[in-house]
Amino acid sequence: MPSYDPTERTKKAILETGLRLFQEYGWKNVKIDDIVRELGLTRGAFYHNFKSRADLIDQIGDMLFESENPFVTVKQETSLNGLQKLQKAIRLSLNMSFNQISMMDGGPSVIREMFDGEMLFRKELMWNVNHLGAYIEDLIREGVADQSITTHNPKYAGQVFGLLSFWFSPFIFHVTNEEYLEKLDYLRHLGGLMGIPLIDDEVCQYLQDFVENFDFKTFTALS
Repeated sequence: MPSYDPTERTKKAILETGLRLFQEYGWKNVKIDDIVRELGLTRGAFYHNFKSRADLIDQIGDMLFESENPFVTVKQETSLNGLQKLQKAIRLSLNMSFNQISMMDGGPSVIREMFDGEMLFRKELMWNVNHLGAYIEDLIREGVADQSITTHNPKYAGQVFGLLSFWFSPFIFHVTNEEYLEKLDYLRHLGGLMGIPLIDDEVCQYLQDFVENFDFKTFTALS
């Protein structure tokens, strides 16, 4: 028997090639035909692995997250307590998200188009609640154990913050710059009430600086 799964190898090749072409030419300028032509595949091979171009983009996002998973990174930092690890993971997540989107031409508009479809909207929502929520839960449990966090149900707290990260994304929910800062203030207040102040001064300053230099209506730099 082969030592590899050819289907998985094909899927990995499509993901990596799609990412490279998207980075080189922009999200809007690369079609399915461009990717399969680059790899010498048929459209049937593409659709065997992905439901659509939007599904490919969504899975590329998952691949990028796992390749630089900030929640795995901070787990190794033994000098930090559970709350500090969670706060740092949030900062790294935001930085990774904004960097990935800003380096790809048309990234925010493509993401908004993707989530106009009910299937991908629901898939991403469930990913945030269950997958991202599990990473958050793990650090919350660590914080409860070292007493840097006080909450009676880490599992549900992790799921709530996973859901809130979806709600907080300006690429999914259309907001003005002012509304985004209002959301930030509310999220910080809510975390304090839950005994999990994950939005610290450094996160607030990072996002305030970002808002000052970016127009959320057009997703273009102001300077």
